[in-house]
Amino acid sequence: PPRSTHKPSSAASDVYKRQEKIFPEKFTDLTDYWLRLGIQNYAEGKIDDSLYYFRKIYNNQNRDSAGDTSALYLADIEGDILKSIDLLSDQFTRSKEKPWALLLKSGDLYMLNGRFKEASSFYQMVISELSDMSQKFEIQDIITESYFLLAYSLYRQGEIELSLNKLKIAQEAGKNQSLSSPILRLQAVILSQMGMIEEVNKLVEIYSQKFLRNHSNYVDYMRLLYSIQKWENLVDVSSQLFQEFPDLLDFDPVSYVTSYYLSGLSYCSLGNPVMMEKSLARINLD
Repeated sequence: PPRSTHKPSSAASDVYKRQEKIFPEKFTDLTDYWLRLGIQNYAEGKIDDSLYYFRKIYNNQNRDSAGDTSALYLADIEGDILKSIDLLSDQFTRSKEKPWALLLKSGDLYMLNGRFKEASSFYQMVISELSDMSQKFEIQDIITESYFLLAYSLYRQGEIELSLNKLKIAQEAGKNQSLSSPILRLQAVILSQMGMIEEVNKLVEIYSQKFLRNHSNYVDYMRLLYSIQKWENLVDVSSQLFQEFPDLLDFDPVSYVTSYYLSGLSYCSLGNPVMMEKSLARINLD
């Protein structure tokens, strides 16, 4: 992107000037700092300020790994994916990253902007690029991730049977354990849409036996139950969650709010407005 003439808000500008004095020649430190400020301003809805910092990163010759992260945000803000991919390509040319990493992040750019057909093409290219290296342990994680992302992008295009096929391949690869839970959830959603209720019930049972080890898994399980409209099961799991973790609000307020929100919606679907109001009232933390 062209150099921005925009100046950040006075408070942020003061902080930046102090930081620049502290690190006059350490561009890596400043780049990381700009990235944090850019993400923080983005999260707060201060789009002009976030653009200022993301563009500063690209005007650096020493932007290091922060460059590809900035490209994701720039694509989301400016809607110019091709330009961001060019910037990514330039970033990878400077670095020692492998070609498949550029393809993967390009797919992420399209996915971020809801262009699922283009995203699926890039994820397929990653899989093809890595097919000859599939026996390497560190590569197996990337292949599993790529198959999952390909499956999700196909699902968003309405290609649910093809998506299910790719999920099975991802599951068989099975090296990236962090994806086991999301793979099962998406499988259950697709099978539910296909009317294969018996298969859905099997997956739900597997999920409950395999993943209910901590509060985050409980919340993910509730999301799964909500997506396949198992309202009664969901409110039961919510009750189990708070019996197991009565102090959930103290250490994970996001999970606390999510749980009561899903419970409230489920009670609504079950035709129980009294319990719906009680659940949703828990979200008001004032």
